[in-house]
Amino acid sequence: LIERDGSDVRCANGDQPIFAKPDKIVGVIGAAASSVSIMVANILRLFKIPQISYASTAPELSDNTRYDFFSRVVPPDSYQAQAMLDIVTAMGWNFVSTLASEGNYGESGVEAFVQISREMGGVCIAQS
Repeated sequence: LIERDGSDVRCANGDQPIFAKPDKIVGVIGAAASSVSIMVANILRLFKIPQISYASTAPELSDNTRYDFFSRVVPPDSYQAQAMLDIVTAMGWNFVSTLASEGNYGESGVEAFVQISREMGGVCIAQS
């Protein structure tokens, strides 16, 4: 860990580094988990600081009135579930099993797929 004064760090040429303190925070990248992004977004919006998540997929984060300073680079679970259903339909499958990683991302994705499959009909989910 870098100590406060940076005395334990040296540049390649042997000089001590010069640490510039930022004037202000211009944005936050993260978090990966939707639950964490939701909590962080609620705090950051008070200060009008933008947040970009690389993995948060919870549909509630699409509410631009509540999460007006939040953005993500992945589609929400509902879009991914629709894409999975489109693939199943295009392949002519009507009996499928689901498998997901443990945690919010995988489990929420499967839940969204099961829900949209039930709403649209025509696909039987054997095991989830």
